[in-house]
Amino acid sequence: MNNNTILDNRWKYTDDRLKEYLKVYKKVSARTQDNIQDIFNSISYGYVDLNKPISAIQRKKFNRVIDEWKENGLLNGYFKYRVEELAKKRYITNEEVLEVLLWGAYVNERS
Repeated sequence: MNNNTILDNRWKYTDDRLKEYLKVYKKVSARTQDNIQDIFNSISYGYVDLNKPISAIQRKKFNRVIDEWKENGLLNGYFKYRVEELAKKRYITNEEVLEVLLWGAYVNERS
């Protein structure tokens, strides 16, 4: 084998691996975009209501989401700290819930 053949084989292998990675990335990225869109579709309040506290029903739903993240092992590092501190608060605002839900979508993608 000459040097050009070896280089061609290596580049072909690299191209194939990159195509596989791109295929997986597009699939995961599309799923994450769908999750983010679902989060925004579930919002039933306007911009003016961002700083208002969430209702008891919304809090129960948020706690179920946190439990799901715990089961999936997504809570770690600063994200875990932020979620636990938020869950301890007596009054949680719509803005804080939205922030953590969006952050959770990206943590889910990363895992």
